[in-house]
Amino acid sequence: LETNVADVYAAGDCAKFHDVIFDTQHTVGNWANATSQGLTAAKNMCGGRTVYETASSYSDTFFDGSYSFIGVTKVDFADGIISRGSVEMGKMTRIFIKKIVGITRIVGATVINDLAEVAPLTLAVKNKVDIVKFKNRLSDPAFDLKEMLA
Repeated sequence: LETNVADVYAAGDCAKFHDVIFDTQHTVGNWANATSQGLTAAKNMCGGRTVYETASSYSDTFFDGSYSFIGVTKVDFADGIISRGSVEMGKMTRIFIKKIVGITRIVGATVINDLAEVAPLTLAVKNKVDIVKFKNRLSDPAFDLKEMLA
């Protein structure tokens, strides 16, 4: 999180950083990211050499529902988007897929009303899981996303 000026660091909502999970520059605007970036920047300011690495996520509730954002959910960053569920089912997930360094990976997801999908999707993003053999099954709401992690 050191800037292009030696010994000057940036963290939080306004800090563009190199994301080692996605091998790209971006910003993440939520308090969890700001606090974890602040901790990493502080360690580096004190002489440590700590790399900032996170699979960012944000969850909240609304009325009787919930939503979560995991990783990078920019349409122009992804190579493709796979949808699970439907409005009629009362739950829906969009999975953002991108090939990075030869590996087809989940780089992000938006999840509405299905908290059970948040943990396996977050782990798939963080662990850079190659999902090529599961790609055609991801749209099936009956497919257990935990199978990708085995």
